[in-house]
Amino acid sequence: MTEDQQLMWDILTNDPVRIAQVSTQELLGLAKRRELVTFYKRVDYWLTYIMNNIHDEIEVVRIVKTWFNYDLPLHPGRCKSFDRFHKVYGKVVFGLSGRQDWEKGKGFGYASN
Repeated sequence: MTEDQQLMWDILTNDPVRIAQVSTQELLGLAKRRELVTFYKRVDYWLTYIMNNIHDEIEVVRIVKTWFNYDLPLHPGRCKSFDRFHKVYGKVVFGLSGRQDWEKGKGFGYASN
């Protein structure tokens, strides 16, 4: 199997590690080239794809946290799928990263009461 075929197989079998690698690599490239309109469309695509296809909530949050490790310019207001992400996975995010980081505006989220 070639490397491209393996990549497609990993994505098709929903391997969270590979999906994290592929999505992060793509988003990093777009951010570095300052293609922000395309960047946010792809963030929405990947976020929706991950939420629809990865059924382990910890893995979903770990993939999104990977994006933050690379300081990607993620802003919830520019992502259509963020509200769904926050509603479904917000408690997990707070549990993994600490609520104070989110309240200070760090991370892909916002504090809600």
